[in-house]
This record gives sequence, structure tokens and C-alpha cells, in this order.
Amino acid sequence: MSASGFNAQATNGKQLIGAYYPDWQTNRLPVNQIDWTNIDYVSYAFGLLSPSTYEITLSAGSDSTLTSLVEAAHAQSPSKKVELSIGGWTGSEPFSEAVSTDANREKLATAIVNAQKKWNLDGIDLDWEYPGLPGAGNPHTGSDSANYLKFLKVLKPQLPSGVTLSAATAVYPFAGPDGKPLADVSGFGEVFDHILIMNYDVFNAAPAPGPNAALKDTCGSSKPGANAEDSIKAWNEAGMPLEKIYLGVPAYGYLHESSAKALVARQTPTVPGADDTNNGQPTTPNNDQPATPTNGQPAAPTDGQPATPTNGASPVTIKNADGTTAKGQVDFDAIVDSGALKRVSATQFDAAGGWTRKWDECSSTPFLYSGSQVLSYDDPESFKLKAQLAKDMGIGGMGGWTLIGDTNQGDLYSALREGLGV
Repeated sequence: MSASGFNAQATNGKQLIGAYYPDWQTNRLPVNQIDWTNIDYVSYAFGLLSPSTYEITLSAGSDSTLTSLVEAAHAQSPSKKVELSIGGWTGSEPFSEAVSTDANREKLATAIVNAQKKWNLDGIDLDWEYPGLPGAGNPHTGSDSANYLKFLKVLKPQLPSGVTLSAATAVYPFAGPDGKPLADVSGFGEVFDHILIMNYDVFNAAPAPGPNAALKDTCGSSKPGANAEDSIKAWNEAGMPLEKIYLGVPAYGYLHESSAKALVARQTPTVPGADDTNNGQPTTPNNDQPATPTNGQPAAPTDGQPATPTNGASPVTIKNADGTTAKGQVDFDAIVDSGALKRVSATQFDAAGGWTRKWDECSSTPFLYSGSQVLSYDDPESFKLKAQLAKDMGIGGMGGWTLIGDTNQGDLYSALREGLGV
């Protein structure tokens, strides 16, 4: 497929649903407690590249967890799969060097093939954040994306038949030599079985709160491509087949230190480049990298749904992933467990505990506010809307960060399945 414009054709097969399973949170959801009902595959995060040798390693104690995860998936059904995600926001430093020469590419390919055999993996997921860009201050060059493709062409033939090769990506196509998105990624479409667009962390914790994961750009966002609809179009227009595009969704939100009662749009436009290292995609939690500076104004009135009245009581405390009440990521289940959300039906949650819920029409996501705190997040309602968009656009599937962030009842991933109609 050449890069010739958005190609809205339905997928030939069933759209799949996956979720990341980070090794540092497995105590919250042990392998034997995973409900596979709504999940087709799990991405174990993260495998790390050893310096120089590029051997794939796991954090201490994770080897047995990954082995158990693979065994549990295969015991459920031959259709349940496990892939190892390699890299991540804090683990991407070695990638640029590892793909820079023929010798290094062969060395890295051998290391990945050995990892696949060692853990009997169904897939390999490469989470390089990001080719041609610094990400978390990583080494990078203008040749990264070209070298990445060379490496993939070395790796792909060495993987056993049926083992998938995928990548987590930014909302924009990989960066070219000038730091701007490539116009043609069709070569990557030939080697990847799918990519997962990380449509989250677009507006993270900041005094002027914005949506974490917008559905569409309906109000003139200063990051117009950083939403589900436009990111899918961007990758497809650059040559990635729709059936190989998966949409990433966040099972978490961001707690902001702010007295705002509306989400805002950033006034300073940004495009991927050397000065925009955190535009929407870090998959590791607690990523409080500075967002693009803003003098934000409300993107549009959030009057599509009435605010949920508070009960007048002192607000319950919502703690972020660090266990504090400062700004940062908060999993959806933690919001519910805190008492700031209450279940009002089988699929709906409303504000409670002294918090007020409003719906941001611009991003099609909810947010809560109370006093000097605002929480932008996703819930079953916004998840279902994203899934319906994925179905309508005919992409291959969806994947969430993380499996552990959902409720015990599986509300978020059930909403994805309902929205996709699978």
C-alpha cells in the first residue's frame, strides 16, 4: 500500500482487544486472577535491552511471572496470546545504537529470537519511544527510522511462523531525518503485524488541565493530530494498512492541581520534533515530564451534559500512582475505590464523595473537580465511544494501558467489546 490518503475499509477479521500488564504492578492483579473474557492478548511490560549485548532481560522476579502468564493464556484458549513489550519510556535508551549497524541489528535480532523461544511468546512488541526523537532524553539520530526498518527486515524472517511483530507508536508516524513525521511508512506496514497508537498522555498533569485521550478534534485543539480519529488517519494516509492499526486507550487519568472547572486547549501548537519529546505517548506510569507550556483557555463550553451536583460533604481523597495527592496518574479502579465515583448502572459511573463530574464535549471524555484538584480520565462511556470509532474506521483492534487499571468487574474492557460489537 502506498501513502495515498485515508483508506476507510473494514477489517476482514475480528477486531482484537489487548492490554498491557506491567511487571511492577502484578501484585495488584496476580496472573491467576486475570479475567480473560474481554481480552484477546496481553502485552507483558517490559523487556529491557542490555547494553552492548542487547540481551533481553526482565526485572528481578519477573521471569516466573511471564512464564505463568503465557501458561495461563494458553490454558484458557489457543486464541489467547501473550507478547513481550520491549523498551518503554524509561527503557528505550539502547534502541538507536542497537539498530545503527548491520552487526548490531543482527545481534539484537538474535537476542529477541532467543527471548521468544525462552518464554514461548506469541508475539514481540517493540516500544521504542521514539525513533528520531529524544523521548526521555535518549540518544537519537536522523537515521533512526530508516535503521529501524532495516532492523525489522532482519528480525521478521527469523521469528517463527505465527509469532507476531508489533510496535507501540506515537500518534504521529515515525520521525524522519528532519524530526517531522514520515510521509510514507508503507515499508513498516509490510513487516509489522500491527502497530498500537498510544493515544494518551497528550495533556498530562499540569496547572491547566486538558484531556488525556481525546476522541476527535472538534474544538480546534492546539494538538490537532493528537486524538484517536486523526492519529488513525495520519498513520493510514502515510501507508499503514487499517487492519494493522490498533488504537491505544488509557485505563487511567491525570490528577491536576487546579481550580479549573473546564478542560482547556493548549494555545501553543506543537508537532513532533526535538522540542516536543512527550507528545502523547509514554506508556510507563508516573510520567510527570513537563508538558508543553500553555496559557490555556477553555476549548469550548462543556455544557453538553449537566454537571453532577456534589453532596456538599468534604471531598474524598484521590491519590495518584505515587500514593500522594499531588498531580500524577490515577488508575480508573483507584478513582472508583476512593469513592469519587459511584456505580449508577451496569455500565455507568457518576460523581460521589464531594466531587463533581462533567463531560468535555471537545474530547468526548469525562472529568471530575473538587476544590483545587481536577481529574481528567476515561470511563466506560468514553471507552465505548472510542471502540465505536475504531469499528467505524475499520481498524484491526484496540489495546489498553493497563489491564490492571480496570475494575474487578472489567468495566472498561467490557465497554470496548460492546463498542466494537465483538
